[in-house]
Amino acid sequence: FKVSNEDEENIYKMVFSIDRDTKNIVITVSIAGEQGNIPIIIKNAKDGNGKILKSRYSKIEMEDLSKATRYSILFSLNDSENYPVEVKIYGDKI
Repeated sequence: FKVSNEDEENIYKMVFSIDRDTKNIVITVSIAGEQGNIPIIIKNAKDGNGKILKSRYSKIEMEDLSKATRYSILFSLNDSENYPVEVKIYGDKI
């Protein structure tokens, strides 16, 4: 994760790859804290090409991912604070 400020908005950048081709993945984002993780609402999300991704509450969805590709996602949270975040990626096989 990298954090940058663009237009006075905290933008989080995540770069990842997967170890097998996957039809659908769900990325869950939460605030990492001492007492555990706290879900947060994602304001918007887009891939490295600028395509808007489906996001709802603390989840981002992507489809048809290939193991030979490196993916990049930019997202902002529905809060202006700068939080330490944790992500979990869930997916199914093709």
